[in-house]
Amino acid sequence: MNPDTTSHIRKQIEELEDQRYRAMVASDLATLDRLFGEELVYIHSSAVADNKTQYLDSLRSGDIRYESFERSQIRIQIYGENTAAIFGRIQIKLEIHGQHKTLDNIFTNLWVRENGGPWRFVSWQSTPFPKPVV
Repeated sequence: MNPDTTSHIRKQIEELEDQRYRAMVASDLATLDRLFGEELVYIHSSAVADNKTQYLDSLRSGDIRYESFERSQIRIQIYGENTAAIFGRIQIKLEIHGQHKTLDNIFTNLWVRENGGPWRFVSWQSTPFPKPVV
């Protein structure tokens, strides 16, 4: 794949990621439903795994309310023209079941597209960032 194609895909994925995070903070379920693949596997840092329906239901019910995201150390790896993996660190401010929390995690997520169709977010897995041992 030529560098122009890789650069174009990377820009598409960056914009989709920005849309996804904005929609999560706004609880914009219609946008999330459009961006998420039907086969989504969303593994929270608590090791709870949700499918698309379960995850959207948790947002719809208010069990999870995102307040902000701060991403850093982002690396986007393009695999061919139909797969992109994102790796990085994220600080998330949210409310879970009425309790405010701040998470400091590392994550991997995956976007794919089939037959040149739209990109879909299909996988998320995050892990708490290790605290320094003193």
